[in-house]
Amino acid sequence: MKLLCVYNICGLSGRDNDQWYISAIQSLLNQNFDDFTIVVSSCLSKVSTISNIKKSCPNVSINRLFDKLPVNLTFDHTIQKTVEKFGEFEGYIYVDSGIHLEKQNDVFTKLYDLYKSGPYGMVVGRTNTDTGFPVWLGIGKHDNDSTSFNDFFHKHGHYIIPVGKAVNHHFQLWSNDLYKAYNNLWPDIWAAQASESVFSFLNAAINKKWIIHADVEVHHQTGLDVPSCGFSPVQWAMAGRPNYDYPFIIDSILPRIENGLR
Repeated sequence: MKLLCVYNICGLSGRDNDQWYISAIQSLLNQNFDDFTIVVSSCLSKVSTISNIKKSCPNVSINRLFDKLPVNLTFDHTIQKTVEKFGEFEGYIYVDSGIHLEKQNDVFTKLYDLYKSGPYGMVVGRTNTDTGFPVWLGIGKHDNDSTSFNDFFHKHGHYIIPVGKAVNHHFQLWSNDLYKAYNNLWPDIWAAQASESVFSFLNAAINKKWIIHADVEVHHQTGLDVPSCGFSPVQWAMAGRPNYDYPFIIDSILPRIENGLR
């Protein structure tokens, strides 16, 4: 099979986002791509939420997790369980709960075509908010500067992310080559933000590139399920710990990367 699309939701916030979820999933189902499977990855969602999704989207599978886990772990778990059932896919699309494709029915096709056109391990579908472009890449004035982003990519085309740089992770396609190389897609040592910082290295290590699609921009509702829900990076920082060193289970990521910092 070509693509597995994983739509990631979380019930820890207590918010009632059911109608948004259903509408967003429908925008995924409306893609005109010829071979894809959609699975909802659910972490501690309410029973009523699961029931509403099943009723409105009966052809979509749901992987339910009942422990408080960061989204990188829940996403990886859903990938693993789906691959166990169906086998490996050519690529895997991560979809933040706040993503909505609206009336764009060719998004999967555009991501897939660029992915197949070169040595690309990850293809970014741009969002209209919370991009990280200004901080990481020096593009635009602020994270929601959609007009300047579109102007830049219209002028420069697809953009290969340099090694050591990154973008915020909301909507992108991962290559099966990454899955085979690492037996996972998203590194699981972080409990909250900062995991995007290693994506360029994961790609470079297997001679792949991380590229931003110039012609794909989708709507993103920032913080729909609360960013890093259940693992507040704000409280972590207030306790005097840096956001980039917010690990899951282990005490610190620094001993694992200290050789690379020298």
